[in-house]
Amino acid sequence: MALLRPSLVLLLDEPERGLDAAFRERLAGLLAEYAAEGGTVVMVTHDPRFADGARSLALAAAAGRTGTPSC
Repeated sequence: MALLRPSLVLLLDEPERGLDAAFRERLAGLLAEYAAEGGTVVMVTHDPRFADGARSLALAAAAGRTGTPSC
């Protein structure tokens, strides 16, 4: 993953939005690799399937409440 300068935390707001299926898969792999190398990824998404493969902690928000997802 190319960054302008090294970062310990990536903040992403729906990074998969508008991407085709092949690039979504590639992006998920890059984010998982970044996290495996010690980086932190904080992501907001409406598609929990996108984040499922790479997550170590997830919080869900619904009806004004937050908690761990049941999926």
